Amino acid sequence: MTSAIRPATSSVGAWGRHTRAVHGSIGASSSEISRVLGPASVVLSATIDVSSGISHNIANNEPTRYIISDAIVDTAISGTTSYVSFLAGAWAATKAGALMGGKLGTIVPIKGNIAGAIAGAAIGFLGYLAFDVVPVGGFTIREHLHNGSRVIATLTARECDE
Repeated sequence: MTSAIRPATSSVGAWGRHTRAVHGSIGASSSEISRVLGPASVVLSATIDVSSGISHNIANNEPTRYIISDAIVDTAISGTTSYVSFLAGAWAATKAGALMGGKLGTIVPIKGNIAGAIAGAAIGFLGYLAFDVVPVGGFTIREHLHNGSRVIATLTARECDE
């Protein structure tokens, strides 16, 4: 839009106001989309992970208390890492957009969103590595949390049976 040719019937000032208004509406539309899709992606990501864990536990004939306790742990881990990833992406998109906007003299929402997506994906991947890949004492952090929640579920079930 900034390289568009100004119509001869439009003054420089009017054309400047028009191009700023168009850029502003693009930024506003992008912001609205991000406001809806960001939280939706957090919920979807956590739902997929929790559903996968529930399916795995059912296929392995795990007791109901383990299915529930594992689902709680998975919800906490996936929800938290997805949300942190979303926040990091939103922060990076804002900073990148502001930096590029300052450099170019205009707002660049698309490039800021791309930078935010890359930052969010990187944070999400690091969270995945931390919770699900790197072993600590022979187990991943998620496995430690599952084991701990299963102990609590078993102890609670024993208390309820007595």
